[in-house]
Amino acid sequence: FAASTRDNSPTYKFGEIVPRNVAHALHIDKMNGNTAWQDSMDTEIGQINEYKTFRLPNKGEDLSIYTKIPYHIVFDVKFDLRKKARLVAGGNHTDPPKEDIYSGVVDLMTVRMGYMIAAMNGLQVCAADIGNAFLNGKTREKVYIRAGKEFGSLVGSPLIIDRGLYGLRSSGARFHEHLSTKLRGMGFSPTKADADFWMKDCDTHYEYIATYVDDVLVFSKDPMAIIEELRKDYVLKGVGQPRYYLGGDVFELDGTWQKDAIYTALSAHTYIDRVVEKFEQVFSTPEQAFVFRKYDVPMEPSYHPESDDSEFLSPQKASLYRGLIESANWMVTLGRYDINYAV
Repeated sequence: FAASTRDNSPTYKFGEIVPRNVAHALHIDKMNGNTAWQDSMDTEIGQINEYKTFRLPNKGEDLSIYTKIPYHIVFDVKFDLRKKARLVAGGNHTDPPKEDIYSGVVDLMTVRMGYMIAAMNGLQVCAADIGNAFLNGKTREKVYIRAGKEFGSLVGSPLIIDRGLYGLRSSGARFHEHLSTKLRGMGFSPTKADADFWMKDCDTHYEYIATYVDDVLVFSKDPMAIIEELRKDYVLKGVGQPRYYLGGDVFELDGTWQKDAIYTALSAHTYIDRVVEKFEQVFSTPEQAFVFRKYDVPMEPSYHPESDDSEFLSPQKASLYRGLIESANWMVTLGRYDINYAV
C-alpha cells in the first residue's frame, strides 16, 4: 500500500479520529454530540495552573537569557480509548541539551517476570498512575512563551516555563530523575537486568517497583505502604489491584490453572474487543455495517501481496491502514505472539 500524505488528512488511532487542532477537536465533539475533547482540554489547563507550571518574570529579570518558544495543544487517544489533551511547548525551537533527554521504561517482559516473582514469593501487586508526571520536575531549560487566550487575564504576557512541561526536550529525563531520586530515598535500587525495575532488600524477601514513565507497579507484602509513601510527592490515580495495564488485561486465574502453579495471565482480550469495535464503526457506511471476518489461520491463504496491482490508497485510507498496523503491533506486545508473523 502507498499514498502521498497531506497535512489535512485525518489521523486515526485505535479507530478514533485524533484532532489536528482545537477547532478540529470541537468539531469532532459537535459531530459526536458530546464534550469529550473539550473536557480533556479544560482538565489539562486546570492542572497546569494547579502545578504552577508558568511564572511571571521577576521585577527586573532579563528575558534576553531566555528563548521564546511557541506552544500548542496536541491530542491523543490512550490505550483504553480515553481522550487526552496536552499543552505542549515547542521544544524543537531550542538547541538540544547536552545531558540525557529521555525517560526509561520497563520492558513488558520484565513485568511478566515480576508477576512470576510475586507468585513465587507471596507478594501482592498494586498499580498506580502518577498524575501530570512531567510537571513534577523542574526544568533547567531557559524558555518562555507569550500567553494566549487560554490564560485569561494574562493574555499577551511573557510566561517563563518553570516546570517540566510536555514538549520541552528534557522533560522526560527530568521526571525520570525526580522519580528515581524518590525511589532511591525509599531504599530501592535499579536492577542490573532492567534499570526501570527497582528492588529493595527486606531481609526475608525483596520488594519490587516497575516504572513505565508515569505508570507504576508495586510488588510487595504491603504494597499500600509503598503507595502511601509515593503519595507524599505525587498525585496518584487508579490505585489498586491491576486489572488493565498498558492496554492489556491482568487476570487472576482460578484453581484449574493454579494446580499447575499458574496464577496470573496477561491478555489483550479487552484491547482487541475495543479496537475491533472502533474500526468496524469507521469502516461501516449508513447503507452497510462492516464486520471483521473470523479466521482460523494468521493469513488469508489465497492472498499474495507481491501480485497486488490495486490502486494506491487515498491519504485517509493510508492513515486507517497505519492505525490497523499500529493496533496489531500492540497486540503482539501485549502477548499475542502468534500474530507476529502476520503483522
